[in-house]
Amino acid sequence: NSGMNRLDVIYVGDKTSPIKVAEWNNPPAGFHNQDVHVYCDWEPANPLWSGEECHLFLFGADPYPELVAGGGPAKGTQVFYVPLGFESWLPNQNDEQQNSSREILRWGAYTPEADTTCGGSVFNHDHVFFVHPKTKQKLLIASYWDAGLRIVDVSEPPNVADPYGVSWPQEIGRWMGCSSDDSGWYGPEGGGHADMSADEWLDTAQGNGNIHYAVPFDELVCNGANEKWTPMQEWPTECGSGPQDATYGENWRHYTLIAPEYGSNDNHTGYVWTIDTTDPTKPFLVSKWRLPGEGMKENGSSHPQHWIPGGYIYSPHNGDTGPGGHAYWAHYHAGSWTTDHGHVWEELIWENGEPEPDRGFRAITELAPTHTVGYYLPSGPEWMDNASEVMGYDLADCWAACMIPFDWGLQYDPRGFVLISEMVSGIYVVQFDEDFDPRYNYPALWAIEASDD
Repeated sequence: NSGMNRLDVIYVGDKTSPIKVAEWNNPPAGFHNQDVHVYCDWEPANPLWSGEECHLFLFGADPYPELVAGGGPAKGTQVFYVPLGFESWLPNQNDEQQNSSREILRWGAYTPEADTTCGGSVFNHDHVFFVHPKTKQKLLIASYWDAGLRIVDVSEPPNVADPYGVSWPQEIGRWMGCSSDDSGWYGPEGGGHADMSADEWLDTAQGNGNIHYAVPFDELVCNGANEKWTPMQEWPTECGSGPQDATYGENWRHYTLIAPEYGSNDNHTGYVWTIDTTDPTKPFLVSKWRLPGEGMKENGSSHPQHWIPGGYIYSPHNGDTGPGGHAYWAHYHAGSWTTDHGHVWEELIWENGEPEPDRGFRAITELAPTHTVGYYLPSGPEWMDNASEVMGYDLADCWAACMIPFDWGLQYDPRGFVLISEMVSGIYVVQFDEDFDPRYNYPALWAIEASDD
């Protein structure tokens, strides 16, 4: 989103010469983030498009309509169809037909129903597309601020566009700390919440509400093992022969992580919540984590946890997941943190001594810990005496609090590296010891020698 309301498509087939090939306006605000997926198992009704072997869909998160209109016909989760797919975006396609095909068609839309929330602010800040590793559904994991986590099924687009989202796509699961139904999974006695009142869930001072970002694990996890990346001979006994094992298959779990964002908070920095989404229609809380340690108030007194005097300092922002249950989260001035969620299932304390996922949170007497693996604090090129002058850092009018680090986002590279976006000084490529893969042994290009100071 390069402007107030515009989405640009940039062709990067030649990485040295990016070319803008298309744009669309989506006023008044445009997309906050977007994702894409190619469907090769869908057939549109329009014969002009049915000849395509595969079909490209775009998923846009536009928080503005919901903020202003409060839902209803104004829906912030928006799905678009690109009639002629990626081919229509190639820069060498310049005839009139191809140019007109670069328009995208609104195909569906979603917003939470008001009676499924606990009040507060309801808008889609971000969402992530993924294919659920167990159910194989194509899902959007959407962060809906005080309406929490929303799981939306986009597996089967309708043959005819449903631009206002009358019937597609449908929500199949949600998680908030509060009960959001009269009965069932989300009712007062259900397992799909954390037994909070609405006021408690909306209380940012307790680290609640404001769900800004959610990210699912790509694979199932069992006691630190990953079906794709961990050799089978290294799987713990409790993992059996895999997710289909008649005895141990239940121990292969899927998790989604959600976290808030606070511009300021005089008591808390917010939790990273671990939600079990093995059954995406029945999500439940299994663990939560906050920045370790205590904070300090202006008068020098200690505070039970870190807090945010302003400027987003220490707040969670964006995250990503890796193999075996590792997760990575950018916390602005607190840097980037790695946590281990791979042993959550084995470390839960269940009321009756055995896992009861069909009861969810109600069957758990003690949440599992989320283990802190480590952190990294970007500090600029340490081999330069005056990096800010040499590099010409732009402090962006001090929106970034005039300090480094101010970690905005990150992405995990499956070769064992984390790419961290630090708003002031640039991009950092980092490797935690636990992520080292001998197949990709790329030693650091520089090292800092210890000094006597």
